[in-house]
Amino acid sequence: VLEVTDELGRFAFEGPLPPARYTLFVQAEGFALWRREGLRLGEDERPELDVRLERGTTVRGVVLHATTGEPVPDALVVSESDAPVRVLPIDAESLEAMSFVRHARTGPDGGFELADLSRGQQILRASGGGLSVAWAEPLELEGAAPFEGVEIALPPPAAVEGVVRDAQGLPREGVALLASCTDFAQPRPCLSFRQALTDAEGRYRIDGLPAGSAAVLLFGDPDEMDGEAAPDLRLALLAAGTTTRVDFTPLRVGVLLAGRVVDAAGAALAGRSVWIVPEGAETSGEAYTSATTREHGAFAFEGLAPGTYGLYVSGRLPPDMCFLAQVEVPVGDLEGLELVAGAASVSGRALVGATLDPLASGQALLFERPSGRFAAKTLLVEDGSFRFEPLHAGQYDLRVEPLVEGLAPAALEAIVVLDGGAVTGLELLVPASDGR
Repeated sequence: VLEVTDELGRFAFEGPLPPARYTLFVQAEGFALWRREGLRLGEDERPELDVRLERGTTVRGVVLHATTGEPVPDALVVSESDAPVRVLPIDAESLEAMSFVRHARTGPDGGFELADLSRGQQILRASGGGLSVAWAEPLELEGAAPFEGVEIALPPPAAVEGVVRDAQGLPREGVALLASCTDFAQPRPCLSFRQALTDAEGRYRIDGLPAGSAAVLLFGDPDEMDGEAAPDLRLALLAAGTTTRVDFTPLRVGVLLAGRVVDAAGAALAGRSVWIVPEGAETSGEAYTSATTREHGAFAFEGLAPGTYGLYVSGRLPPDMCFLAQVEVPVGDLEGLELVAGAASVSGRALVGATLDPLASGQALLFERPSGRFAAKTLLVEDGSFRFEPLHAGQYDLRVEPLVEGLAPAALEAIVVLDGGAVTGLELLVPASDGR
């Protein structure tokens, strides 16, 4: 974050920047947020920009209790569309600590006013009042005139609780957990989350979550949340007004599967997420169980039933995954397994067919040919680009699923990937859902 103090409005980012594509945000009191996506910056690339700010639009509305219809005072309302981040905390203390994210509090009558919102589609989120999280229907802001009459109804909250124990079964105190929720059926710009620390008995509880699918991530020490180590992850289905239990404990009922993950050159892949799933399961859901590779790339899964399993390894981030191997788990323990990640990659971009703008919200999936087995998944970044890595050689079908209302999936078939090769420059045009 750079504060502009020059009376002429000039600014400059000093110091070296890793060569990459960036998104630049400019925010000023009394004006709408300005952004430039896909900005290429690096040691030798420092473009000069002429930033022209526009007056924003004021949105007014009310936050209500979904069950009683009563107003909810002191609720927190934020524009996800204008947030210069992709991950937003739900709790008020964490959100208000992010001073660059514009938000508003509701009054005694549940009313709120958000000023200086940018034009175009706006997604508003509300939380608080001892209730859950809810989003308003998407708004289309067209001018400077205030937009009135927005209603956001907060349902009863869901919660997740459990206990964290080490390999000896002892409680782990002071470790950080995070519960995130993303509804892939809705076009929402941000991932919402709450976090907690375990107590002296290893217990934790995270309240105020929305109903639906949630990912509960165990980071360990709180300082690890900003590090590169991949967290342990459990998937849970939450219901309003209820508490779902998710434990991180060693299970010793069933079969042990243990081994290590290395890259194509034999180097250990430490700090990666490894997922195991029964053969034939869906591409997402509670069937996936994860572990984090430790030193020398070691991992272990306990409590497995004998059978056929698929194993996947994370890519750049834990949500990204690529197929590692199919493993037959016998009646007895299976240890000393060495899984070798692929050395190939596939990359490209997804564009909105009607405008050729980057598709900034969605996911890309790979499926093996001719079996149709799920092979890889990655999230699109802001410039519409995607990259699958590390991949094994083979032939794949690619599918892009937009998370934007009014758009339909796009597909590309029979992509040939050679061992150690890189398939680049793929481009998919995402059509409108009406076929145009």
